[in-house]
Amino acid sequence: MKNKKLFVEAGAFAVLLLAGILFMLFSRPAAPEVLIEQAQQAVEKGDYEKASGLYLAALKKQPENTEALRGLAEAASHLENNKNLEAALRKLIELEPAEWQHYYDLINLYLKEGRPEQADVILQQLKEKKEVEAEN
Repeated sequence: MKNKKLFVEAGAFAVLLLAGILFMLFSRPAAPEVLIEQAQQAVEKGDYEKASGLYLAALKKQPENTEALRGLAEAASHLENNKNLEAALRKLIELEPAEWQHYYDLINLYLKEGRPEQADVILQQLKEKKEVEAEN
């Protein structure tokens, strides 16, 4: 009787182990595009926490995905998650330096947080950029 119970438990363990291995072999992590689409659907439902997690997952796979960065910035703004908002805006400025809105959003974040010195640094960068473009 004891041997039969041990045999059944070992068999159940083997089945679970095989199922886990098969799941790992045949399941693929979602592509960034799928994660971004799911995040956008979460935003439409007002679930910014879920959206934020999905955008972060997409960015782990594609750190320079500007669509995911813009989405993360939006979700972080709604959640008042200034750390994620600042990180997303800084990366967007790096990747899309011609997009003035990113600079303005980062300046506004710094002013809102009571960090005028950092806002001034970004403002100076923006002024220099505009001057260089005006010369060309």
